[in-house]
Amino acid sequence: SVLVMLTALSVVLAMKLVGIMLISSLLILPAVSALQLARSFRASIILAALAGCSSVVAGIFVSFVTNLPTSATIVLLNLLFFGGACAVRRLLTPNT
Repeated sequence: SVLVMLTALSVVLAMKLVGIMLISSLLILPAVSALQLARSFRASIILAALAGCSSVVAGIFVSFVTNLPTSATIVLLNLLFFGGACAVRRLLTPNT
């Protein structure tokens, strides 16, 4: 219950600051990417945090270098992480 309230509060406060597209991307895509690779709940939380933080840092850097919009670059990197996680899972899962 506390986690849900804190999530809702952070979404409402950050929505005005950075926009709904970035907030939705940062909430959904790292978690989905981590669930593609993790074998436990703890590992999925750690992988999601790493994917989210690395996509933000890399997105800011790439947008600075290429002079692209920052939020769109972060969302694109999140999508690339998700595609990579799906590809890795497909390669590691035996075909049945």
